[in-house]
Amino acid sequence: MSTSPADTETLKAGSSVKIRYEVQYNLASTDTGSLTLVVQDASYETLGNEFYVVHKGSGTEILEAEITVPESRAVQVFTPLSPQGSSSTTVVDTRLYKVEQ
Repeated sequence: MSTSPADTETLKAGSSVKIRYEVQYNLASTDTGSLTLVVQDASYETLGNEFYVVHKGSGTEILEAEITVPESRAVQVFTPLSPQGSSSTTVVDTRLYKVEQ
């Protein structure tokens, strides 16, 4: 999996950042589902949310969102995989970024 920015980077509050994840998934339980890129601040406020329809089996998707970094201690990015018609979700990946003011 590749990520941009690198998860070792510190984000600067007020700056514009393009988040790009290349995510590998495996959907086995249904024919279709959604793979979502969710970006939140330290208070769990959503900063970006982009979803993609995926089909049964394994694959790779590139997920992108552009955000303005908030005045927060951190930004969290995670990618849940949700089979269609199911209430269960699997988090494929999660990353944390420190934010400097």
